[in-house]
Amino acid sequence: MRKAQILGPLNSLLLAIFTAFALIGAASSPALAQDDFKVGDRVEVKDGDRWYKAQITDTKPGEFKVHYDGYDPIFDVWKTPNSLRRIGAPDPATINRATKYKPGDRVECDKASMGDWEKGTVVPFLPDDTNKNSGNFYRVRLDSFNKSGLYKAGHECNTVNIRPINEAPFRASGKYKVGDQVEAQNANFTWLSAKVIAVEGAFYKVRFDNRDSRYDESISDDRIRPLGTTEKEAEAKTKQDEPLTPKMAGAFPTLPGTAWKIDFGRDVTGTVFQFCKSRRWEIIPQRAGTIGAVGRSYTVSGSTLTTVNADDGKVEKWKMKWNGGVLELFDGKTTLKLHYTGQNKC
Repeated sequence: MRKAQILGPLNSLLLAIFTAFALIGAASSPALAQDDFKVGDRVEVKDGDRWYKAQITDTKPGEFKVHYDGYDPIFDVWKTPNSLRRIGAPDPATINRATKYKPGDRVECDKASMGDWEKGTVVPFLPDDTNKNSGNFYRVRLDSFNKSGLYKAGHECNTVNIRPINEAPFRASGKYKVGDQVEAQNANFTWLSAKVIAVEGAFYKVRFDNRDSRYDESISDDRIRPLGTTEKEAEAKTKQDEPLTPKMAGAFPTLPGTAWKIDFGRDVTGTVFQFCKSRRWEIIPQRAGTIGAVGRSYTVSGSTLTTVNADDGKVEKWKMKWNGGVLELFDGKTTLKLHYTGQNKC
C-alpha cells in the first residue's frame, strides 16, 4: 500500500467517477454482496499486486471503508467488494462465478438473443478467456456445429441466454486415467506430449510437458490420443472417422438429416448447410455468432429442391446435380457446390 496515496480534489473526483462505474458493474455481475462483510471484520485488501491486512470501519452501498494495519487513519480508503477477501481466502478475481453449469452439462443456448434455442454441451473455458471469472457467460459446444467439426472450443453463451435441458450430462470415455502420459491438442490444435491430471465430467484435464499450470487445458476425447501415435495411425483414424457418402435416392442423395460444407471454387469453407429431418434448411456461416437461414423450409421432388422463406413466403427453386461426390445446386444464376460432412440432429 503506497503511503503517498493522499487524494487531492482532482483525484477525489476521479475516484467518484470510477466508483460510479464500479457500482454499475456490480449491479450487472455476481460480485460479492455487501452483506458478506460488516463493520469490524478483519480482511485483506488488494492494492496493486499485493494484499494488506486491514479492518472494515464503515460501509455504504457497494463500498467498504478500510483501515490498514500499522498505518495512520489518513490512509483509510473506500474499497469495492472485489478488492476485499477474508484473511487467507483466494483472490476473488480467480474464482469462477459461473458455477451453475459444469463441463459436460447438456443445455440450450440462444447465442444471438433471437429466441433461437440450440442444444449443446457446456465445455471448459479456454486459457485465454480473460473474462471467464465474470460469471456472465459459459462456453457451449452446440450440437449443430459439433457434428460438422466446427467450433470445438464452443461459443460464448450469455448466462441469461442459457437454460438446462432434461438430458444426462456427457461423461468422458474412461479410456484414460489420471497419471496417463498422452498426446493432446493445445488451444492451437497442435499435438503435444502431456499428462492427464484430472477427469472433469466429459473432459480430461491435461498438463503439457515442459509447461506450467497456466497452460493446463480441459479437452474432449477427440483432442487426446495414446502417446506415440504415429502420423500414419492418426491419418488412418481420421479416414475411419470421415463421414460416408449419404444414401442415394435414385440419382441424388437423400437430404433429410444431412450436413454439408460449401465450396466457393477456392476451398471448402466452414459454412455449413443442414437439411433437418423436420424439413428445415439451416445455413450456418463460418463466422461465430452469425444467424443462419433458420425458418426456411424445403422439399425435394426429383431433381428439384424447393425452399420457402417462413418470414416473407419467398419461394426459390434449385436444380440438383450429383457430380462426382459433390452436390451442385443451381438457381438459374448461381451454382452452389456442397460437400457431404455427416449427419445432423437439428
